[in-house]
Amino acid sequence: MRSTRGAGLAASVVAFALSPAAAASPHEAAYRGAAAAVAAAKVADIDTCSPCLLQRSTCQAPTSGALAKCAPSFAWTALGCAALGGHEAIVRELIKRGAQVLFQCGPYAPLIAAVHAQSVPSVEALLKARAQPDGGVGAEIDRPLHLALANGCDACVRALLRHKADPELCGKADTAWSGTALAVAASVADVYHARELLRLGADPKGRDCKRAPISVAAENGDLAMLKLLLDAKAPAAGGMHDARSGAVVKLLVARGAPVETLDASGTTALRTAVREDRREVIQALLDEGADPNGAEGKGGGVPLCAAKSVEAAKLLVEGGADPRRPCTDNFDLPRFHRSLGSPAVADYLETVDVSPELIMKRALRALEVKEAAEERRKKPAPKPKRKRPS
Repeated sequence: MRSTRGAGLAASVVAFALSPAAAASPHEAAYRGAAAAVAAAKVADIDTCSPCLLQRSTCQAPTSGALAKCAPSFAWTALGCAALGGHEAIVRELIKRGAQVLFQCGPYAPLIAAVHAQSVPSVEALLKARAQPDGGVGAEIDRPLHLALANGCDACVRALLRHKADPELCGKADTAWSGTALAVAASVADVYHARELLRLGADPKGRDCKRAPISVAAENGDLAMLKLLLDAKAPAAGGMHDARSGAVVKLLVARGAPVETLDASGTTALRTAVREDRREVIQALLDEGADPNGAEGKGGGVPLCAAKSVEAAKLLVEGGADPRRPCTDNFDLPRFHRSLGSPAVADYLETVDVSPELIMKRALRALEVKEAAEERRKKPAPKPKRKRPS
C-alpha cells in the first residue's frame, strides 16, 4: 500500500512552490501531490479529462496490460490522478470540494486509479463517497475487483467485497482478465482469495465468461487451485483442453473428466494436445485410454494429422495410432505432412513398420491400456488417513 508522499499537505505546498511544476495542470499537480495547485484549481477544471503526466508516451489505447506501465499517460479526472499518485489527503479534499467520483474518462473511473495504486485509504474514501465498486459504465477493460486480485492487494479486495462488488461479473473478452474474479484469482495462483470468493457464493463454473476458473488453473498447472475448484463442484472436463502437464490430466480424469472430452468445436483433448505439441499431455491422455485413432468431424482426420513434431508422432504410433489412416480423401499421412511443410514428420511416418501383425500388436496394447485405465477409475478413491491426536 502506498502512503501519502511527503510529510503532509504543508510539505507538499512548499515542494510545489519551489518546483518547476508550479505551472502544471491540476491533473498533473494532483498526481504529483502538489496540494496548493490543486486547491487553487477551479471545480470545473477538476472534472475534465487530461493525462496525469503531460509527456510523450509510446502507450497506445488503454488495455489491461497497458494500465500497469502507462496509467499516468491516460486521461483521468484530477481525482483519478490524485488516486493514481497515492495521495489520500488530496483525494479526500477533492471529494469534499465536489469532485465527481463517478465521472469516467473513457473506461476508467477514479476508483480504478486508487486500486491500481493500491492506495487503500483512497479506495475506502471513494467507496464511502458512493463510487461504483464494479467500476462504472463500460468497465469491461479493468474491473476494480479483478485489478485488486491481480495486484495482490488484500485490503483492496476486502474493501470492494464489503461494498458489494459483484465477483460474478466478467472482464473484457480476449484479455487475461476476461473471466470472473474467481478466474483472476486462479490466474495469479491466489488460493486464499479463491477460497474466500467461493465461501461468498462465487460460481466455480465461472458463469458465461470465456475463461473459466478451472480452465485457467489447468493451464497454469496449479494442482492446489484445481483441487479447490473441483471440491467446489467445478466441472473437471472444463480443464482438459487447457492441461499443460500429465499431473493435471490425471487429476481431472480421476475427478470425472471424460478422456474423450470435446470442446465447442468438437475437438478431442488428445487432438488439442497433439496440435499444440504438448508431449507430456499426449502421453498422459494415451495412458488414460484416449483413442489414438479417433477421427474428428468435418474432415479433421485422426490425431496423427495434427502432429507438429516427430516426437509427438512417435508417441501416437507407439500408443496405437495407425499410420496408414488418411488425413483427407486425397492425402495419406506422409503426403499430408509434406504438404504442410513438415518433412521430418512425413519421413518418420514413411519408416514406420505397417505390417498387419505389428499394427494389430499396437492396437491390442492400446486396448489393454484403455481397459486398465477404466478399471482404475472404477475403484473408489482411498480415504485420507486421519492423524491420531498426539
